[in-house]
Amino acid sequence: MSSVLVAANVACLYKEPSTDSECVSQAILGEVVEFSREREGFSEVRTPDRYVGWIDSRHLVPSWDTGDFLTTTVATLFGEIYGEPDPHAELMTKLVVGTRVCIAHRAESGDWVPIQLPDLRIAYIHRGCLSITHESGPKRGDPQARITAATDLPDLKRQVIAAIGRQAVDVAKRLIGTPYLWGGRTPFGMDCSGFTQLCYRLSGLQILRDAALQASDRRFSPVAGETMAELSFEAGDLILFHSPDDRSRISHIGLAAGDGRFLHCSRRSGAHFDSCQSTPIADRYAGAVRLSADADLSVDAA
Repeated sequence: MSSVLVAANVACLYKEPSTDSECVSQAILGEVVEFSREREGFSEVRTPDRYVGWIDSRHLVPSWDTGDFLTTTVATLFGEIYGEPDPHAELMTKLVVGTRVCIAHRAESGDWVPIQLPDLRIAYIHRGCLSITHESGPKRGDPQARITAATDLPDLKRQVIAAIGRQAVDVAKRLIGTPYLWGGRTPFGMDCSGFTQLCYRLSGLQILRDAALQASDRRFSPVAGETMAELSFEAGDLILFHSPDDRSRISHIGLAAGDGRFLHCSRRSGAHFDSCQSTPIADRYAGAVRLSADADLSVDAA
């Protein structure tokens, strides 16, 4: 396999090399994906979350060395980019939250920051859309900013992991109102597992793509209890639901808010809150998992 870069703001991954095929996931601009083969104008790739699908080859460009560039991410749900440092210039595209960008080697223009796109074009984005530019250290709201001084490494790791769950809930709240989209994993639209994956990814942990894969992630441990009503979920717990017609298959997933509610993205309502005590899908409850206090946070440990 060889590494290539995604050059479209959001690119669909299909089950087969055709746009008539099922969209199984998405990749976003700047992601490094592993290319394996090409067929009929589509490339089979493996994304950072280890998901495999077919992407339009026009959305890929050769990878290049970003070592000399300061990198940052889009912090707002959407970040508009322009060819000139002027909001009245022609809009190039909209980047989605979490998109990693490289700061270009040219001067900033007021509040406009130049970025170098994967296809090497230069664009401008407003400073307020970025998580950092030239600052260093954690920003307020980052998990690291919530961690108090620890007396030993195990204690510090437990604090980091607890902060990840809380931060995932904060991210989820920002995504309320996002419409449901099968295969989606961005604020343009997402499915249930795309929602939980994005919440965790923006909190510093890459989890796998499908609900069933997230449920079996080895970094998470089962939460004891038979029904939702009898449990006291912690912020960030993943709540699992089986298929209506197959109790052996996990088909839906949500994120515990830690206050008696959970957040999830459903076909009917998009991303929203539900009560753990009275959710309409309580009869499909299949268990819950929690990020282990001693988890290896690498995606390879999943």
